[in-house]
Amino acid sequence: MFENAIWFCVVLGLSGAPNPVLVSNSTSVVANDALKLTCTHISATIVTLLRKPIGGSFFDDTLIATSGSSCGLFPTQLPDVFAECACAGSTFFCILKPLSLANNGDKWKCSVSVGGETKESQEITIAVTAK
Repeated sequence: MFENAIWFCVVLGLSGAPNPVLVSNSTSVVANDALKLTCTHISATIVTLLRKPIGGSFFDDTLIATSGSSCGLFPTQLPDVFAECACAGSTFFCILKPLSLANNGDKWKCSVSVGGETKESQEITIAVTAK
């Protein structure tokens, strides 16, 4: 029985840390509404938010957030797409500035580095409709 317990621990160790989870207060908004994105991970203290604009071919690192005794953001001046960003522990959130129809189809995800391995969240696609 003890051997089975050791084997179970080894198998769990090989699976690595889970991926971060990205959620939004909505994935469909009316033009000129804002949107909140929240990325969580059980242990990561550094998160990268990535955006792929509609028609883009790859995701860009939009913002890096670090959590410790205080929340640090890089770049320190928020990129134009964000109205506000903050973090606490392993939860990071950003409120996007009011979206336009040009943002319809934009994709977002977040990533963390755990033990030298990059883990990415699922993608969220934003739908923006006219008023």
